[in-house]
Amino acid sequence: MSPPYDHGSSLGCGLNKVGLDRAFDDSGAVKPTHIDSMRKNGRHHVRIDTPDNHGSKFEDLCTAFLAIFPEGRRRFEEAIDTEVDAVRKLMMSISAQTGLPEPYCLSERRQKHICTMLTLGKEQIKNILDGNRFDD
Repeated sequence: MSPPYDHGSSLGCGLNKVGLDRAFDDSGAVKPTHIDSMRKNGRHHVRIDTPDNHGSKFEDLCTAFLAIFPEGRRRFEEAIDTEVDAVRKLMMSISAQTGLPEPYCLSERRQKHICTMLTLGKEQIKNILDGNRFDD
């Protein structure tokens, strides 16, 4: 389990260009409603409930995991220190070198979306460790 990445959104890997366009507002920012939707609807493939559900909510899974393995807290704290800007710079470098067409490259919007999802994951982890939860 890698908390900043695998918080149910998979960083939007399933979003096609149309879905990605819908995620942004006219000013070029990721819509708050999209971020909230990803947070609320994202499911981890690990299930803490019955096997027939669609996966567990990230916050529920992390809380249960830390209750069983409190020594894992250190790894969650390390995840909060993930440098999203370093990830952004790496994506820019990869995108500039590949020369792949739009559907395959890391477009500027795709990069921005990934960084937004990483930031969301960090916020969720911090809230979990602080004993807070996002309101559903």
